[in-house]
Amino acid sequence: MSTHEAILKAIEALILSAPALFPTPTIDEPEPSLWAPMIDNSRIVHAMMVMDGGEPDVLAFVRGAEGDNTDEIEIEVAVGYAVQAKPNPGQSSADTRAARRAQRDATIRAFAELIAQNRNLGLGVEVFAEVGAPTRDDDVAFPDALPAATAVIPVRVLYTGTDAAA
Repeated sequence: MSTHEAILKAIEALILSAPALFPTPTIDEPEPSLWAPMIDNSRIVHAMMVMDGGEPDVLAFVRGAEGDNTDEIEIEVAVGYAVQAKPNPGQSSADTRAARRAQRDATIRAFAELIAQNRNLGLGVEVFAEVGAPTRDDDVAFPDALPAATAVIPVRVLYTGTDAAA
């Protein structure tokens, strides 16, 4: 398994380590397909995706001993999150929309905290991950689903290693 693949799997494993906060993620799917109810509120269903950002960028060739091909690379990963709220009887659409947004924003904060507590993703000191500013959207329509509040959370991962760019 390449370091690139290991980083994707490590992010997936971190998400899976907190089942009370996050649904089981899918890998490289363009839209949510694995909707799961919240553990503490079955009226809210959510989905999460870990998406590969493509080929890593080589940021620098770190000069070491002669013949040491140490590279510093940057990998961009996007974590997508979507949440639907089933309305309670008599609940207004504004209240349902507010419930979706609140859950989305709470999940963004929880994910950022998870990465902040696990900067090396469990892969060693040569890896450093950080969360960027998410993009949010409301009332997104997916096939066979209620309107959803969504977020795409960028994760920037720096990796330094011998022949890391290979």
